[in-house]
Amino acid sequence: MTLQAVLGQASGEDVAAGGALLRFGEAVVRGSEDLPAAREALKSKLGDPGFIEACAIAGIFNGLVRVADLSGIPLDDTSLHGSEDFREQLGLNTFSGAANSDLERADSRLAPDRFFPPVPDETAS
Repeated sequence: MTLQAVLGQASGEDVAAGGALLRFGEAVVRGSEDLPAAREALKSKLGDPGFIEACAIAGIFNGLVRVADLSGIPLDDTSLHGSEDFREQLGLNTFSGAANSDLERADSRLAPDRFFPPVPDETAS
């Protein structure tokens, strides 16, 4: 996944049915009037089984985020320090759930060496 994808600037062309998935995801998150048409477009690309799977993923993700936000779960120290650099870039500090964490304490110098596991190099033999 690229930073452009996270910021809503991706086309989805690098993923099968990516454009339809992006359209559906945006419609779900925003509760837009485009949802019925986006739903039908995605169903026509993925078929019923793929469509149901996409709906389940959207629902699960939405539910998990809401539970975390509503319960007031703050970022743990590893996440707080390790995400300082990119939280601002992605606009995450403006989300309502950010109020659950003391973002002023964030110090990227205290971050672990690797916040994310390394991505395997598939071109290496």
